[in-house]
Amino acid sequence: MGFTRNTLNKYLIQIFDFLKLKCSYFNLERLSYQEDLFDDGKSKECGVCHNIKPYSEFYMRTTNKPHYYCIECRNRIIALRNFKNKFFAVSSINNSSIIGCSKCGLPIEYLPAISSHHPHSNKTVSYAEIRQKDLQYLIKKLREEKIVFRCVNCHSLEQNYSYVFYNFKDFLLERNIFTNSTPILLNKKIDDLVIRSNFKVEKRELKRLLKKRYIIETLFGGYCVGCRNVGIDFLPAFHFHHSDHSIKEFTWSEHFRDLKIPEIIEIIIDEQIICLCGNCHQLVEASHFPNVASDIFSKELSLQVKLLYQQLNSNIMNFKINENKISFYDPIDGIESNSDYYKKRYFGKNIDR
Repeated sequence: MGFTRNTLNKYLIQIFDFLKLKCSYFNLERLSYQEDLFDDGKSKECGVCHNIKPYSEFYMRTTNKPHYYCIECRNRIIALRNFKNKFFAVSSINNSSIIGCSKCGLPIEYLPAISSHHPHSNKTVSYAEIRQKDLQYLIKKLREEKIVFRCVNCHSLEQNYSYVFYNFKDFLLERNIFTNSTPILLNKKIDDLVIRSNFKVEKRELKRLLKKRYIIETLFGGYCVGCRNVGIDFLPAFHFHHSDHSIKEFTWSEHFRDLKIPEIIEIIIDEQIICLCGNCHQLVEASHFPNVASDIFSKELSLQVKLLYQQLNSNIMNFKINENKISFYDPIDGIESNSDYYKKRYFGKNIDR
């Protein structure tokens, strides 16, 4: 046929992986021809990228031997399989190969930001549990569960935890709320709302959302750093993202959402944190997606993905907090901007990152 051995092996592997992906009853396991790959007991040639890498970059088998391909290639293969399944599922349920979110119409090139949503309470299975199943079975279960697909931004507004935002939306998004009220008046408003509300809500939940809004407006101009389009109308959808995960110590949900605003600002600056809407956050976290998009989409859509990531990365890299807008005034808990405590903790630190 005119194929070299390596080319033939490549095609056979692709055929095998295709059958493994598409057919749930295909139970054969691919043998790895270790004798054909470099292996000196400390480093090994990856069977996919053919780069020689140390054992630490391979998952080890129970026999203490490294796997056929390195961790990086394995993660890419898994990501490609999952994104292909997701594309097929979204296209089938939406009856469209270009629409991702069935609510706002976000296009399919935002695939990592498309999530499954159960509009009814009788949920018996999640998409994550069935996403690697045979495609026919996958679509059947999605339809049985009446699952729809939403972008993360739209989905976040439909989650149970967003009920506080919806029920107190007028108050939380009130114009000039921080400049027209003193901390005492603002806290009195919150107390009155909690007392009069027909919904069970804690005061701290409202304060957390107000803190989140204040931080987003004061440090980030009120919009997502990634797309520069999504504003505080999607307040529950915003995430605080560490640009450098190696210096990550705190997270919003677990640590600093109950701190005073000056302390939150200090953490955001020290840990190089930016705010991203849910859609942009998913795109940033899906590091393999740009590299496998050409194996999923048409040439035109693949180009759209490339341009999307270029713009996203450019916006994030070029963003810098305006230090002239940084203030230690806390409109919720009443910490004054000339507080010696916060001056001592903050001044002298490098904020020009």
